[in-house]
Amino acid sequence: MNKRILNEVVNKIKKAERIAVVTHILPDGDAVGSALSLWRVLTKAGKKCDCLCDSELPNSVKGLPFEEHYNIQTLNEYDLAISVDLSDVVRAGKYAYLFDGKNCISIDHHKGRTPFSALDLVDYRSSNCEIMLELYLEAFAEYIDKDVATLLYVGLVTDTGGFAYEYVDARSHVCAEKLFSYGIDASFLYRKYYLERPLNVVKMHAYVVSHCIYELDDELAILVFSREVLDKFHGDITDTSSAISTVVNAIEVKVGISITEVETNKYKVSLRSKGAVDVNAVAAAFGGGGHVNASGCRLQGELGIVIDKLVFEVSKYL
Repeated sequence: MNKRILNEVVNKIKKAERIAVVTHILPDGDAVGSALSLWRVLTKAGKKCDCLCDSELPNSVKGLPFEEHYNIQTLNEYDLAISVDLSDVVRAGKYAYLFDGKNCISIDHHKGRTPFSALDLVDYRSSNCEIMLELYLEAFAEYIDKDVATLLYVGLVTDTGGFAYEYVDARSHVCAEKLFSYGIDASFLYRKYYLERPLNVVKMHAYVVSHCIYELDDELAILVFSREVLDKFHGDITDTSSAISTVVNAIEVKVGISITEVETNKYKVSLRSKGAVDVNAVAAAFGGGGHVNASGCRLQGELGIVIDKLVFEVSKYL
């Protein structure tokens, strides 16, 4: 991490009094953990702060500390806007306007990101929460408590695929060790936020996996969550991507894709891979992005054509 930029970020934060913390639409555990932990640290430091996101809190991360402050806007204007886990300002949704001036900071870990802030604290870690912990330890250590550590650990576990993704390195495990020292219940958090699913979601996953489409000599597995399936099992679009691990864990499968129908002929696509297969490059071909082993994008069109496009793009990397 660039220490000069880290110091600049710390100085800007300490000078500001009214701060907006913003993360990306359809947030995951890393986004919510980064945003709510920063809200907590800044609030304990005496700052007036809002935690903003242009999406509802996903079912998969409900029950976290301070969720009642998620996307509650109490201030009309801000001295500083800080984005966390946000690789492109478009993904800030209605809060993108906060990043059109000099008083904005980005804290992010994505490769291939589109810079949009006056000051970027970027480090290609396995999770954004690792960067957040380093920031807190540098200048706000007295405000780290069990709740902050809990938020960071959930982000760390979920964004590293339970520490299984190819890009996970020793720094992720060192981060986990530091978070353990604050008394978190790591086993409970791992189980609740990485493994457990409501029964209706388990049934929906089982149904979709049983109708999985296999391509490219079974090295690509595709799951389709239509509106009909979502309605049948009372599922949500945030309940779908976790099903990919079921098929990716098959020995023969190298890439798994879930295609979720958000609206008619509009799809949320999540990609996961094993080893060095770069699904970030696949997502980037469609205007998306993420990481080597986990990425996402949006596609429009007739489902068969969408699948054909994805199959063709994945074939370049197998």
